[in-house]
Amino acid sequence: MTLSLAAALAFGSGCGGGSSNSGSSNPAVATGQTFTGALGDGSVCTLTFASESQALALPRSSEAASALVNVTGTITLPSGATIPVTGTYDPSTGDFTVSGGGYTLTGNYSDGAVEGTATTPSGGSVSFVAAIGDSSDVTVYCGTHSGEEPGTFMLVVRGGTATGVDSDGDALFGTVSGNSISLSIAESGNNTSIVGTIDGDSVSGTWTHDEIGEDGQVHHLSGTWEGSTSVCGTAIGGGGGGSGNTCEDAVSAVSTCATSLGSTETLTLEQCNSGQCTNKQAAIDCLVGLQCPSTASAYEAAGRACLIDNGCDVH
Repeated sequence: MTLSLAAALAFGSGCGGGSSNSGSSNPAVATGQTFTGALGDGSVCTLTFASESQALALPRSSEAASALVNVTGTITLPSGATIPVTGTYDPSTGDFTVSGGGYTLTGNYSDGAVEGTATTPSGGSVSFVAAIGDSSDVTVYCGTHSGEEPGTFMLVVRGGTATGVDSDGDALFGTVSGNSISLSIAESGNNTSIVGTIDGDSVSGTWTHDEIGEDGQVHHLSGTWEGSTSVCGTAIGGGGGGSGNTCEDAVSAVSTCATSLGSTETLTLEQCNSGQCTNKQAAIDCLVGLQCPSTASAYEAAGRACLIDNGCDVH
């Protein structure tokens, strides 16, 4: 059996590291904090947990009362649209759920970060990770990794701590020293090495893994990974031809933007599937990655340009 980076990360069971209060495993530490991070589709998320003094007193159970705190935040989609989300956090367990605009994020706090799974409007799911701090404290990198099963990843760096997750929901954590970054995978022993270099707004590196194959021989597997801050907020892995974006993704992206701008021009799933295009995949990728302009007319023109430029029959 062979092992790519995505498969290697499947051993990951959490994220760790941190300093001062931001690195505590006590779930109560998350209250009164803002978290900044990213979703597996390239969306950027910001979540703010209310303080315990603002806890919501719920009816008592047979033994004790639950005291949840409010969570508010935003998800900035690859289309450029911003979706508000709200929910609650349980300081006794570290569990939280927020929702809005067809998205639901369910996760848990541990060691200065929150991570979990986000359900999208189309019914799919992606992973997310966010660390304590706002954009001035936290740097979020998004990108891709190579290997026998290539995929995407998000990496959140705060001070000397790095926390990440890949598109399959696998967790990793590590440390940053100067411009060098070293990541670890729980339960992988000493067989996996993920190292890299931070260069301003970009990060890149290599991974290696040794395993014993079915032939009884040690196999040396390796690959590369790279990302940047600019990729977050765009469709990770986008581009014409085989990026994985679908009509459902395009409809979700453009509909969100149209709604936020009060536009009457929307794309339906039927229109997307029935449209005649010279390069349908490129058109879909363009729509998914479309930055939402400031006016409805500009948005409609940009959306039409995605279709026309790729030979679609637009009326």
